[in-house]
Amino acid sequence: MKKITLFLFALFTCAISFSQVDINQLFSQHPEVIIKFQIPDRTQLETLTRMISIDNVTENEVIAYVVQEEFEQFLALNIPYEIVARPILTPEELNMLDFEAIKKYRNDWNYYPTYPAYLELLDDFVATYPDLCRKVEFGTTVQGRKLCALVLSHNVNVREAEPQVFWSSSMHGDETTGYVLMLRYIDYLLSNYGTDSRITYLLDNLEIWICPLANPDGTYRGGSNNGGSTINGATRANANNVDLNRNYKDWYYGDHPDYNSWQQETVAFMNLQANETFVLGVNIHGGSELCNYPWDNRNVVPADDAWWQYVCKEYADTVFAHAPSNYMKGEFSTGYIRGYLWYQAIGSRQDYANYYNHNREFTLEISNTKKPAASQLPNFWNYNYRSFLNYTQQALYGIHGVVTDACSGEPVDAQIIINNNTNNDSYMKTDPRVGYYARPIKGGTYSVTYSADGYTPQTVSITVADHQKVIQNISLIQEDVANMPVANFEANVTEIFVNETVQFTDISENATAWEWSFEGGTPETSTEQNPTVLYKNQGNFDVKLKVSNDLCSNEILMEDYITVNQITELPKANFEADKTELFENETVIFSNLSENATTWLWTFEGGTPETSTEQNPTVLYETTGKFSVTLKVTNDFGNDEMKKTDYIIVNPLAINEIEEINMKIFPNPVLHETSITIEADATLQKIELINILGATVKTACPNATPYHFSVSGIEKGIYLLRIETQKGAYVTKIQIQ
Repeated sequence: MKKITLFLFALFTCAISFSQVDINQLFSQHPEVIIKFQIPDRTQLETLTRMISIDNVTENEVIAYVVQEEFEQFLALNIPYEIVARPILTPEELNMLDFEAIKKYRNDWNYYPTYPAYLELLDDFVATYPDLCRKVEFGTTVQGRKLCALVLSHNVNVREAEPQVFWSSSMHGDETTGYVLMLRYIDYLLSNYGTDSRITYLLDNLEIWICPLANPDGTYRGGSNNGGSTINGATRANANNVDLNRNYKDWYYGDHPDYNSWQQETVAFMNLQANETFVLGVNIHGGSELCNYPWDNRNVVPADDAWWQYVCKEYADTVFAHAPSNYMKGEFSTGYIRGYLWYQAIGSRQDYANYYNHNREFTLEISNTKKPAASQLPNFWNYNYRSFLNYTQQALYGIHGVVTDACSGEPVDAQIIINNNTNNDSYMKTDPRVGYYARPIKGGTYSVTYSADGYTPQTVSITVADHQKVIQNISLIQEDVANMPVANFEANVTEIFVNETVQFTDISENATAWEWSFEGGTPETSTEQNPTVLYKNQGNFDVKLKVSNDLCSNEILMEDYITVNQITELPKANFEADKTELFENETVIFSNLSENATTWLWTFEGGTPETSTEQNPTVLYETTGKFSVTLKVTNDFGNDEMKKTDYIIVNPLAINEIEEINMKIFPNPVLHETSITIEADATLQKIELINILGATVKTACPNATPYHFSVSGIEKGIYLLRIETQKGAYVTKIQIQ
């Protein structure tokens, strides 16, 4: 093979006819040949990319992989070409290890695993981290090898309302850098959970799928079906000599753009993406160094072009900060490019995932050398792992939420459309298992429409910033439901201190029944329309209201709606009464004016009740006298007490009786602004009120009995009351209070 290669390098400087090369000899030792040639202009790429597997295009120079049938077709074009030598690594450069050796050196990650070791590694991750990791076998290859992914999440055995992210590598079997880096990424995420706050956050809030080896037949082409001790014989294509990254259904060129049937590997990945709802994806390749984002097949700007440039720039800029100056700056100085502008590729998995599954997947070209020496793998990890984390975390930004049936609360298989952004890739789907959706998007304000078969669409305006998540939950109403109840409420206050109350007011529509849930409240639940709730403990608490009528129900959850603050200062006792001087059998209303108090203990000398723990009690005084009032207040930090001595004065309801003329004068004392009642058995002819200086301050001539003599407007004090009747005149003392 080496002699043939040297000969061809020297000879093929002009067009070579079919008869000038022994094709059978050329393909006798390996099923693929790498060729390099020039094209006069890039318009030829559309024809060439459907004939041969183009690997790279730099200006007008093309590097491509061909199998024998493809090479025969290519020769008919009479294009001058060169054959590129296939790199072969020494055993020392490969450093192929079995599982027993890997267990000793796993932390170095400067080796390639054998195929059995790869499978044992996956199983070992699951055994070591059973609560964080599970394995999914989603298909087999042409030669019967397993297609596997590990799922990483805090609650890994339950599909939760959280984004799914999909990483995979090496669908071109000879592009092996990402293969080992994805194994290391699995190890990095699992081993740092619980100690690294960022890793913990990612696994607590995401479901991360990682398929390190998407084409094991190609990677281990030199080994047996069950083994594969070396990757030196790795091929780009699968065991059927089909380039898997040209084998996908294409939104412009149709089901079979490469003229091949869908391969087992292709079908397995299409089924996986159809069964799951991946939000973001990365497809790792080798042979160049850049981020390649949609579209590959047509010169069409994607709907999310601004977002793609933003996240790819973030990926590349982070790499630039931690890599040699020439890494990822070879063909495009920015480190990223829209796929078609690099070269046209038809039937790529990236285009399929974005168009048909609405998964924001891009192609990461991670190393110019497709199969670097194992000793170089740690370098590529150090250049890229921070960007791995950044892109994974992008799944937690943008617009998120759950779409449910407004009546049942069950998840809905819905579509989320960004209006005025009508490209075919511009919408997202919910995961019908949980109703969850995540829509990564560039910061801005958007009109968003939520729709599903059989439901009335809803459109809302949403503003989101870069590196920010906005939660927008939606309850869709079925088209045949009228007078749908719509849950809603408000509170008189949402921030209080411990042991204070909140008054909730229902503002729902079309509701006839209410079911409240008060986290941290007393009561915890209520069926009243407008309940009052006491909060005894500090914290942030949810409130949920479910309303219903004869048709269906609807609920609203306000997370952390009530904030209860702890009192951090000592209480200070204080109070006042609505009156402090009264007559027997009257009541007094006491008002608490204390500060920072959470409990109250009153003591009422001479009152009924004698004690009270109400905040503002009412007390009855039945006997005359002068009485003290004491208030003791407390909170978690201490107590305080106030005593007001002889604060309440209770006067007798007095009646002055003049027996010789059978006359009664009451009350005495008389309250200011009231009246004195005079009863007698003789007509009352004249009544005079005389002050202590002897001056008459008021006179009345009633000529009647009884009579109510008003003291309104008279100053408080001691007076003489002179009364004239037919039987004579009489004088008595009167006190006005």
